[in-house]
Amino acid sequence: MFNVAMAYDSGQGLPFDPSQAAAWIYAALRLGHDYSIKQMSGPAAGWTPAFRIALQRLLQRAGVYDGPLEGTFGPDVWTAVRRVQNLPFAPSPGGATPQHRWDPSSIPVNAPLQP
Repeated sequence: MFNVAMAYDSGQGLPFDPSQAAAWIYAALRLGHDYSIKQMSGPAAGWTPAFRIALQRLLQRAGVYDGPLEGTFGPDVWTAVRRVQNLPFAPSPGGATPQHRWDPSSIPVNAPLQP
């Protein structure tokens, strides 16, 4: 998921789409992916400002971040990144707040299903 997010945010190998990149990182965070959590628990300087704002928006919609949507990662974002995996009810990457517990199978996938 982390690598797919990087490809979307850089436009290398996939179309440039920072919002899609944020959705993939958000899904990795929700699943507790340690490397993604560590990478987003810093300034995230290698990521585009549009990606950082999109991730802040997803964290805000999940109710774990209430700071500004300006693309700067600091202690408030880092705390949100660590908290989001423990929420029972949080928005799926591109949708509204679900009415049931989060389902990892809702991760956005742009490839055909395997038999």
